[in-house]
Amino acid sequence: MKKLALLLISFFVLTAESKNVGLGVVLGSEGPITAKFFLSPSKSIQTHFGSNDGMIEFYADYLWEKQKAFQVEGQTLNFYAGVGAAIVGDEENKNGRKEKDTYIGARVPLGLNFRILENQLELFTEIAPGILVSPETETFVSFGLGARWFF
Repeated sequence: MKKLALLLISFFVLTAESKNVGLGVVLGSEGPITAKFFLSPSKSIQTHFGSNDGMIEFYADYLWEKQKAFQVEGQTLNFYAGVGAAIVGDEENKNGRKEKDTYIGARVPLGLNFRILENQLELFTEIAPGILVSPETETFVSFGLGARWFF
């Protein structure tokens, strides 16, 4: 799982154009490492990766962005929505031995962001309801508050 995250981050860095690739952190129920790659001004791919409550989580989302969706006290807020995949690795003790499960599912991220410092810093908040379907069916809602630096 760590190799996959490093591979994706490397891809984002190597394919970077002017301020189209962002790396950062997320606080909340999503993994603490995040990356975003703009395909166009209105489409992007984002990932979140990390460990949370003993589980390893990886999310990858395709986003549609509505630039300048809202104006709040002179600041432009952008809205985004998307669809994505969720992979969650869980390890728990059952009858004195450790068992590992990997859950696979889908999620629908919805969020707001704004960019400052000549569009190099993006601050965002997001909520993403989802469903894990393997090996058991389970619903979840993740949320996060984060920042990404674009280069």
